[in-house]
Amino acid sequence: MVQNEQLKLYGFTRSEFLKWVYLCEDSPSGLRWKVSTSSTAQVDSVAGTFSRTVKFPCWRIKINKKPMIVARVVWFLHTGTVPDKVDHKNGKPYENKFSNLRNVGTKINNENRIVQNPNGIPGVYLIEDKYGNQLWRCQGTFSSGKRWSKVFACKKFGYGTARNLAMQYRLEKDSENDVQTRDRTLNDT
Repeated sequence: MVQNEQLKLYGFTRSEFLKWVYLCEDSPSGLRWKVSTSSTAQVDSVAGTFSRTVKFPCWRIKINKKPMIVARVVWFLHTGTVPDKVDHKNGKPYENKFSNLRNVGTKINNENRIVQNPNGIPGVYLIEDKYGNQLWRCQGTFSSGKRWSKVFACKKFGYGTARNLAMQYRLEKDSENDVQTRDRTLNDT
């Protein structure tokens, strides 16, 4: 594939990225630092930190104070193309090996997430952290737009109990949200 050096991801061309990081299959993030950028980001160390955000867990890096999703950078460096959405074929967002990544649209990426929700309650699903520990996560958004999230470790509670706790917590938050929405509606009239 011919790589277009004019294409940019996060404002950087491929060659500009390669001044900072390099691809490395044995790095958990898929990248290693080419230069020292801080006391924790040293030459040849793993580039990025694994972030467990409410929206989605993933590896992230900052170059020149600009935050980036590592999977997108790995895709861009391998192919020279800007991805729509980078999906992890095995559903594990901490595994950024190029063979585990695919460029997909939003619909397919969301379908992959739905497969991970076997309990029928939206916003409750099983995840693995970067150490391979299973966690049941529940998350949602209040009517105010504020997001919330909570995890229950299978190692601590057991698989079934952690799942039930996550589902119960989600239903409690949904109920709180309904009460807040009703109260706001009554006050507006």
